[in-house]
Amino acid sequence: DDFDNVARITIQWDPNDQNAVTTDEEPFRGKQYAFKYPNFQSPINRKPVIILRAFSGTDFSCSVPASETITLNASPKVTFNEIPGICLDAAPRQINTASFDPAVPSGIQFSGKGVDANGLFDPSISGDGTFSIKYLATSASSKCRDSATQNITVWPLPTADFNVADTTCAGQPIRFTSKAKANAGSLQDWYWDFGNGQRKDTTSGNSFTHVFGSFNSYIVSLKVKTSNGCMSAAGQVTVNAHPLPVPAFILPEVCLPAAKALFTNKTALEDGSTTGISYLWDFGDTQNQQPGNMKDGLHTYISKGPFNVKLVATSADACKDSVSQVFKTIYEQPKAGISSLDSLC
Repeated sequence: DDFDNVARITIQWDPNDQNAVTTDEEPFRGKQYAFKYPNFQSPINRKPVIILRAFSGTDFSCSVPASETITLNASPKVTFNEIPGICLDAAPRQINTASFDPAVPSGIQFSGKGVDANGLFDPSISGDGTFSIKYLATSASSKCRDSATQNITVWPLPTADFNVADTTCAGQPIRFTSKAKANAGSLQDWYWDFGNGQRKDTTSGNSFTHVFGSFNSYIVSLKVKTSNGCMSAAGQVTVNAHPLPVPAFILPEVCLPAAKALFTNKTALEDGSTTGISYLWDFGDTQNQQPGNMKDGLHTYISKGPFNVKLVATSADACKDSVSQVFKTIYEQPKAGISSLDSLC
């Protein structure tokens, strides 16, 4: 009761730990003291005796001890290692990088966006981004707790996109150019499907050409995968592989000196139609290099040749093909003549 005469207080928090001592030379009534005991998991509890000693006198010669036994309960000890990232479209995944020391039987609880209390993480709930996940263990006997936090990254899916050349003709190379985006990580694989049973899997995003053997409409699709293992949805484009022209013409027979040659055009598209085709004739005449653009070629030759005649046919869809023939049925003009006997009777 005579606390006003107390000049020093020492508190021995644990007799087994000589360093667990608090000394106060300015004590006063109602002053509070605290001490943090080291964390332990075994045994399940400890009972240290706290000894408080009050000193009085100018040389602290008089002292009175008081003691009290307390119960310290073992605390859970959790370990929470790094959580691997996950793709946005992945199935829910159990977080298995967290644990607690089994010496202290405990109940666990996870918390954070996208995770349930048992640690099942669903990226479709969280969306893409980085999220903090807390792991909490609570002692079954004493309600003592320990917790730790780790981040989990949900990667967005890559975007598959591509361009197709403006001119798309069956039987001729058509250029495809990837415009895909990784959105996270880097693009690693490209998976092409040309809609005709043909595929192309590559680790390069460089442009390339593909040939469709026959005219038709094809749904071409592309999927891409990133270095994180995330796969895109399919990007699709309908490619119309237009029919090619099939150039053909008939060679005439003509006579000099002014051999006016009419080349009969028999060109049609692969589908049998003849509309919308434009023509360019090269008559192979070095003396008269004027080309022709009529359907049937017309040209006047002044020598026998032979001449290499070429016809280029272009469809309305810019599909182009050509054919060449050697024209050599040009004949000299016949010379008329008459002979008679020297005398008649």
